[in-house]
Amino acid sequence: MKRWKEYLEKYGPVAIVVYFSLFGLVLGGAYLAWRFGFRPESVSGNLAGFGAAYAFTKITQPVRLLATLGLTPLVARLVGRRPRPATEDPPA
Repeated sequence: MKRWKEYLEKYGPVAIVVYFSLFGLVLGGAYLAWRFGFRPESVSGNLAGFGAAYAFTKITQPVRLLATLGLTPLVARLVGRRPRPATEDPPA
């Protein structure tokens, strides 16, 4: 968790956008796969499809975190954002 906080301090909004973009892609993709593969026919079936997609998205969270760690520096370079320099605490 400490590494994730340091990463957020370094890359800021870029890391958050990458993470939630991956979240949305996985959730949407899982829902569409459920929807087209199983063809729920009622409102409860649609809700069950969304629930299954959300559960799958939560299961894939560790993989999405690793993908975020790997993709954020690339995305930051592509959009022209440089990482923030590490700040050192003043001596006490």
